[in-house]
Amino acid sequence: MRLTRHLILLLLLFRTLTAHGIEHVIVKDGIGIQAFYDDGNPLAYVDVTVFPPADAKTEFQSGISDKNGVFMFKPDMDGTWTIVFDDGLGHGLKEEIDIRDSQAVEQAPSGVIPRWQKVLVGVSLIFGITGFLYGVTIKRQTTT
Repeated sequence: MRLTRHLILLLLLFRTLTAHGIEHVIVKDGIGIQAFYDDGNPLAYVDVTVFPPADAKTEFQSGISDKNGVFMFKPDMDGTWTIVFDDGLGHGLKEEIDIRDSQAVEQAPSGVIPRWQKVLVGVSLIFGITGFLYGVTIKRQTTT
């Protein structure tokens, strides 16, 4: 019975160890474009598509502009990028932006703990808890 509980606990912990986590990095810069109608109202919440310089037919990114008609993206190469705003009512904007070295994406360092260290800590915890439980069990058996 105890062995079954320990095996179930071990399987649950193993499943947790093999799961992947999610990390993040705050990106401080990027390219933004604001679009507005000729009366000054922003193209708010409209579809926006970004095309890279290498392939003008394949989307690099797509999304929706914010309430101010602004859309941000982070280019990963130099060249002329195409941004298309479409409000779905026949109005739209197609703008080309030339990106040079200063705007290229740089990999930001992250404080991510490598997976092997997480696994090592998890296995150490399993052995430590198991050893503690067996020690308590043996002490109870010797005192009775």
